[in-house]
Amino acid sequence: MDEQADEWEHARYWQQHADLLSAAGADDTVSDTMGDPPDTGDEPRPAAPPPPASPGRSRLRLLVRAAIVLVAASAVVAVIAGPSSRSGRTPSAGGPATAGAPLDVVTGTPPLDTPTTTEPSATTQTPAATQQTTLPGPAATGAQPTTAGPKPATTPARPRATASAAAPTTAPVVAAPQVAAPAAGIVVRVVSRSSGDSVGVSRGSTADGAPIVSSSDTASTAQRWRLTATGGGCFGLINVRSGLALDNPDGSHVDGQQMHQWTAFAGNTNQAWCFQPVGGGWYSIRSMSAGALLDLRDGGQSDGTAIQQWGADPAAPNANQMWQLVRVN
Repeated sequence: MDEQADEWEHARYWQQHADLLSAAGADDTVSDTMGDPPDTGDEPRPAAPPPPASPGRSRLRLLVRAAIVLVAASAVVAVIAGPSSRSGRTPSAGGPATAGAPLDVVTGTPPLDTPTTTEPSATTQTPAATQQTTLPGPAATGAQPTTAGPKPATTPARPRATASAAAPTTAPVVAAPQVAAPAAGIVVRVVSRSSGDSVGVSRGSTADGAPIVSSSDTASTAQRWRLTATGGGCFGLINVRSGLALDNPDGSHVDGQQMHQWTAFAGNTNQAWCFQPVGGGWYSIRSMSAGALLDLRDGGQSDGTAIQQWGADPAAPNANQMWQLVRVN
């Protein structure tokens, strides 16, 4: 009888602990958590094998495992759907969270509802660089915002001119240069087509033999010539400043010979010049004594360029041999 009582006592012990494990949601690892039965004071007896698992207990374990899987799946869905902040996470269905994140009794892992650290959503913060500040506009009454700083001084208005002192409303009209055809008695400037400068006496000299050059000075009388008739449709050119004539030195026939001024003599062919129109108010000027054309040496653009003679066709001169008569009286 004593042996049968011990067996019943041992079976009742295992049944109690199985019921406790079922209530706590534990699995069938009883020996790891509970240990051996308490010592009754009797001599040690060999441990009896655990009773075979009944169908009801197997179903209970399956239900416990299914509950654990369901809790884990709910926690994963909650994390994916929207992680909570560190200070306000909502506990999962597995039970309330406890301070210090205790380990699960059975699995030894933190509970699924332990608060986790999540990065703030990219859509919950606005970078400072993209923030815009709306400044208050002018008042509805139409008042304009004031500008900081001292007000500029007001320039006193000029007194209105009276009708008697009013300035002329239009600039004086400057007469365009009057291009003239060669004729006895007129005073002209002889202008080069190549440079735009005028034929004149170097340095305004009044001496015989002073060289003839080009000059940009249009006001000097040394660049003005009076035409005199010499016969045969040709003319003499008398310098207004010096009173001397444009002259081919000694009637030279040498190309490149520079012209000079000399005392005028009637009938002197070295001082007779024949004008031939070449179009547009331009003329070639040919020496009666040499037959060469009056020429601007190398088309020079500077004051003091020599006026020379050069053999060429009077009807087909180049720009260095084309001249215009601009009347000045």
